Amino acid sequence: IEAKELRFSYGESDIATIPSLSFSIDSGQSVAIVGEVGSGKSTLLQIILGELNAQSGSLKVLDGYGNQVVPRIGYVSQEAYILSGSVRDNILFGAQSEVPVETSAELACFAADVLQMPKGLETEIGEHGVNLSGGQKQRLQLARAICQDPQLILLDDPLSAVDPHTEADLISGLIVKHWARRTRLVVTHRLEHLSAFDKVLYLKDGQLVGFASFAELIASNASFARFYNDHASSQG
Repeated sequence: IEAKELRFSYGESDIATIPSLSFSIDSGQSVAIVGEVGSGKSTLLQIILGELNAQSGSLKVLDGYGNQVVPRIGYVSQEAYILSGSVRDNILFGAQSEVPVETSAELACFAADVLQMPKGLETEIGEHGVNLSGGQKQRLQLARAICQDPQLILLDDPLSAVDPHTEADLISGLIVKHWARRTRLVVTHRLEHLSAFDKVLYLKDGQLVGFASFAELIASNASFARFYNDHASSQG
């Protein structure tokens, strides 16, 4: 992914949400995107996804030969989109599965929940997932993304509603191991597992303030170190 001088603002605002952003992410890298609320993290994913158009600059997804491509994208949003229907239907989402539903549920740490449901994968889910917890909705969405075997994974803080133990399992088993050869961009407000990612992209007021490994950033980027330490202090 190559971004050059991306600029984006909402509506007629003179203050850009992303005033100018340039970076390059290699194929197969895992990148954690962090920053304060309103720093442009979700907006960046929306631009990559094609849901928002940058006012200026460019963003390209390239193959190994430098040709621009449209990859198969697995996207998980902050707000879970759940259909009225069975668990299986919600995971498949009308598409042909590249990965078995049962395998996808296991990788998403959702299999144990399914086993406790009255009819397993055939259990009917109420409108907007009314009979699922927030964490179950997010893990169902992850299972949906796994099923499609995406080439590019965009995750917008999907681990915020799961407990710390499940979060650790999802990062190690899914994001790091199962998707090891895929390009992964993960927006997160939890900073405990940043060392598991190849790179950390640190945004502040829409500006790229740091882009390196966690070890490099914490050692040499004073702004990131303050951000990280403030977060650690707030967590007790």
